[in-house]
Amino acid sequence: MNDVAVETQSAGSRRAQDSIPPQRFERLAISASEAALALGCSVSTVYRMIRTGQLRSARSSPNGKIFVNLQSARDFVDGETRALEVRSEEQQARLA
Repeated sequence: MNDVAVETQSAGSRRAQDSIPPQRFERLAISASEAALALGCSVSTVYRMIRTGQLRSARSSPNGKIFVNLQSARDFVDGETRALEVRSEEQQARLA
């Protein structure tokens, strides 16, 4: 799971900062370029997948950057993996 460590900032001495443990947050979204890298495709393909509803996304404000829902990307990969397994089983059945 992708966790991002975010250190809590404290107004005070270095010793006070060291005593506060970092908080962990699970990432809920990734950039379109990160999604392309993770899925093994181009950024254009990621945008096409967003347009066709294969990936869920959100647009940030004010810069309008598009973020892909991380669970949506995982679900897509799981679905593609299952589809490949089914196709492989069908091919093996034809050869038998």
